[in-house]
Amino acid sequence: MMMPIVIVESDPNNEIDDEIFIHWALINMVGYNVYFMCVPGAETRDPEKASLVAIERVDHVRKLFPNQFGHSLTYHANDSDFHLCTNNEMVELLRRRNIDVSLDVEYYIKIAPSWHINPWFYGQLDITTRIVMGDLKSPDASINCTKAMHPTNDKILREEYAAQEHMITAGQTITIPTNFARQIAFTYDIIMSLPRELQVPIVDKWYTQFVARPPAHLPWSCDISIANLMTIKNMFPPYHAKMNDIMANDGRNEVAPEHRMELMVKLDEFLAKAPDMEKTTLAKYKSRLLLIALLVEEITGCCYADSEFSITSMSDAAVARENWTAFVHEYKPDSTPAYDLLAAVAFKEPESLADVGMCRAAMHRINCGE
Repeated sequence: MMMPIVIVESDPNNEIDDEIFIHWALINMVGYNVYFMCVPGAETRDPEKASLVAIERVDHVRKLFPNQFGHSLTYHANDSDFHLCTNNEMVELLRRRNIDVSLDVEYYIKIAPSWHINPWFYGQLDITTRIVMGDLKSPDASINCTKAMHPTNDKILREEYAAQEHMITAGQTITIPTNFARQIAFTYDIIMSLPRELQVPIVDKWYTQFVARPPAHLPWSCDISIANLMTIKNMFPPYHAKMNDIMANDGRNEVAPEHRMELMVKLDEFLAKAPDMEKTTLAKYKSRLLLIALLVEEITGCCYADSEFSITSMSDAAVARENWTAFVHEYKPDSTPAYDLLAAVAFKEPESLADVGMCRAAMHRINCGE
């Protein structure tokens, strides 16, 4: 008897959530034929470079999971077969079938943008349950749909997306809207339960996303700052006086006015490359970035030394990382939003997606241990 097929459309080495979902699947998907299909994601608009990006993602997964994929692209465990491939390799697999019958797919799990994937591919699948980390009704609100596409300059990508959606046949579709996902974070315990070879790079990525802001020219940078601010603010205990002053008063009672002005100047330079937006939107974006910078400086004990607001921008990189690590282990805060790991909740307990509280409880039941 053939095992039911699961296809996971993923862009590892972009955020930390794809790798954690892959790790979860390797432990918890029992009795399936699972394809981890690495896709270019939104890394490049150049279709000529897209295939190379997908190959690099496969190499990244092999390095993170040496025991599973270090020597082979197929791994057997838990009565399941796990395959690591690119989207082009998956397309070729379908072409080699040479039969005019759709491939039965029990679960199709979309946790990545589908840029540069031939719509024909989706037309070859007969999907029972499709899980989408994103909002199909408001695709411009989700990176995995069309949010990373320019409203007018990415006409080809938008047409491709529409053609892909038109070709998809699914018995049921479970969507996880971005605004909902932002309210469900990786817990400290989940991160610390990961095997070391996965925990170390993921904690590194956690720190990078804490310190560094996405370049302002990216169309989604303004919106993601909303999640960034809430994630970093929630790292503090609720009674933290300086955090509360920063959030309530922009730090006017706790931060020297000249330092606030220095940060404002740096932020003006940072935002010079931001796309055109309404003045009120830009002002709110700048205000959020100021609060984030002040909170980051409070935890790290270091200041931003330039206007790049990147991983190399802290005045003392070693001290900043040391202080952040000490803070994390003392207060055990939640990490970034769980995003793609919520596909595990959709797979195991889809009814928990009806409510934020239920979903948070389900996240605590997610098994990411070795």
